[in-house]
Amino acid sequence: MTIHFPARDLPVLDSCDVLVVDCSLSGMAAALRLAQRGLAVVIVEPRTYPAREMTAKGRTWIEHTELAGQVLPAEPLVTAFAASKGNERNGAWPLHQDRFKLALEDSLRKSGVRLWYASLPVGMLRSDEGGVAGVVVGNKSGRQAIRCGWVLDTSETALVARLCGAEFEPVPASSRVVRRIEFMGVEGLASTEFAWNVPGTGTLDLRVFSGNGGDGHVHVEYATVHAAGFGDAVSATARDLEARRVGVALVESLKASHPAFAGALWSGSSHEVEGAFTSRLVNRGDSETGAVVRIPATAVSEAAVLEAGCFLVGVAGVVCLNDAAHLPDDVAHALRHPVAASQIGAAVADLVTGRRSSAEPAVLAEIPGAGDGIEIKEQPVPQRGVAYATVRVPAAPIAALDTADTVIVGGGTSGGIAAVAAGESGLRTILIDMNPGLGGTGTYGGIHAYWFGHRGGFAGRVTRMVNDMHDRTKHPPQRGDIPQWNIECKIHALHEGMTAAGVEALLNAMFIGTLVEDGNVRGAVVATRYGPLCALGWITIDCTGDGDVAAFAGAPYVLGAERDHSMMYSYMAQVIRPGRPRNVKTRSVDITNVEDYTRGIMAERRSANPGDVDHGIYLAPRESRHIQADITLTLSDQLVRRAFEDVVAVMFSNNDIKGQSTSSWVLMGLQSPHLEIEIPWRALLPVGLENIIVSGKAFSATHDALAAPRMQSDMENLGGIAALAAALCI
Repeated sequence: MTIHFPARDLPVLDSCDVLVVDCSLSGMAAALRLAQRGLAVVIVEPRTYPAREMTAKGRTWIEHTELAGQVLPAEPLVTAFAASKGNERNGAWPLHQDRFKLALEDSLRKSGVRLWYASLPVGMLRSDEGGVAGVVVGNKSGRQAIRCGWVLDTSETALVARLCGAEFEPVPASSRVVRRIEFMGVEGLASTEFAWNVPGTGTLDLRVFSGNGGDGHVHVEYATVHAAGFGDAVSATARDLEARRVGVALVESLKASHPAFAGALWSGSSHEVEGAFTSRLVNRGDSETGAVVRIPATAVSEAAVLEAGCFLVGVAGVVCLNDAAHLPDDVAHALRHPVAASQIGAAVADLVTGRRSSAEPAVLAEIPGAGDGIEIKEQPVPQRGVAYATVRVPAAPIAALDTADTVIVGGGTSGGIAAVAAGESGLRTILIDMNPGLGGTGTYGGIHAYWFGHRGGFAGRVTRMVNDMHDRTKHPPQRGDIPQWNIECKIHALHEGMTAAGVEALLNAMFIGTLVEDGNVRGAVVATRYGPLCALGWITIDCTGDGDVAAFAGAPYVLGAERDHSMMYSYMAQVIRPGRPRNVKTRSVDITNVEDYTRGIMAERRSANPGDVDHGIYLAPRESRHIQADITLTLSDQLVRRAFEDVVAVMFSNNDIKGQSTSSWVLMGLQSPHLEIEIPWRALLPVGLENIIVSGKAFSATHDALAAPRMQSDMENLGGIAALAAALCI
């Protein structure tokens, strides 16, 4: 079975002369150099933060050796370094993460470079002459087009080359990756480089770097070799999870046996591994690939002149700057290090000519039968009511995974435990999440404590899993009426539960479309760093928290309050100190609109208390869509203690509305008491669709009726219930 994106008119999100893929240090340096020459530049970044070489990899310092004998880093790294460096420690300058990210973003903004967060290229637009005319991107708003004259691909996976149909050399059978673990409270460490035997893993060579959190704040770097490959999104996820497993074993061993770490707090881990994510492009010469360009010079060393090819992969105007390009080994290695990456990016910008975004996309022939069978349903435009320019795109095939019993979209509060429950129920389960790990609001969202909500059932199961991880890593157990957990422990507890249940995970994958066949939901389409992918299943559980899957499939919904569409506040956790986030209540964000999503991320980063060291990486909304089901719960239902014959969950909380209430009860002065609230099965079943269950906070309720039954423990219970229901239906 072949599944296709539908032929349709896509909204034009942006237009520019040069589109840079990934807000990497090399990409940003190139973007600033191009903007200085008067070109219009746009950057598309899949994460919610810049400079993956440092931020995503947990490499929060610059070593003396990186600057010795070399010119200064290129902009914007030189400005960000000056704005964020701490006092030199052990041969390196630790960086203040929030100031570092802010300085990078501000450099781009001041130069007129536009930035789109949480978006990934999923297709190409070609001109009649065969050159690039633009890129199709995917995000929580669906798909849109960005018109451009050049594409500079600085992604680790050579994503644009893949979308252009380039051929790659075979992926090695094994690969080396580097990962970093963060601790607070390390005391009396005698050496910053030592070998350490980890039971069940072997001896690891460790390097220790000082952090910016004061004495005792360190980052421990380790390297491992993995049999898991990296040529696709599934194997890349498997490799990352294996590297994380080794990291947990290392933490357990250091805490148990190394005196310097006995009283330390495990406060963080790098979000992604550092290593190769792509093999090289097959070099067939100028006649077959279109062109091979030469980098005239870089400042990797003052005298270096590189004669390496940056493939244009057969498409005029596409430059590939990553491991896939035919760069010398030392230059390819340098691209993973901050100073050299910024220098190389600035030099490569000089390759880009003044070719502007004037080429019109070619009208390509449609694919016969592409609209038959399973359809892909999408959100039409980022913001309803806005008149977007459009560009016609043809149908395009998408790779598909083997059909599973159930596809769970969203691995957060509901989805993480739903995956464990589904796998343990014997279902072949595929779990998709946009973050680098599981837990959503309770982990990457920084809300590391329960408020109200029932703590038994599946929530109790999660608590036991996390407490087991606390015990293994010598972290205090969760206690009291508002129990708090170690975020790293919760992430890895869910990972272990998912792995033990046989669930197939797909992380760093953004949902962009719903698979529908004759009114039956059949799974999801996701944007990955290796290209778009379909996950097919017989039952789909929408745990996005935003009702993305149901809404894209055509289910009716209300965004926020029906009266005025006001929404409870979203948040990006403010990190007081490493391992200690703050629950913040700042502003409402429409996460269904990529423009407002990007604005919200930028605004949150500029909302911090003096002394805060960082922000979280997940913009978590307390409210977005309310999917309309066979029954919609209201505040009146809760006040009169309405009972339902098909009740599947009982929740408990105060009416904890973060924002503006619109209920007439509240506007008349009523203060809602603490209530137990019944959730009927019918509230989880979207109108007009079959074989889909909506779990998480997007179930059918009004704005004011969601304020109470949205607590994390209750959402965990709802996720487990949805998985059990799916098992009964297979």
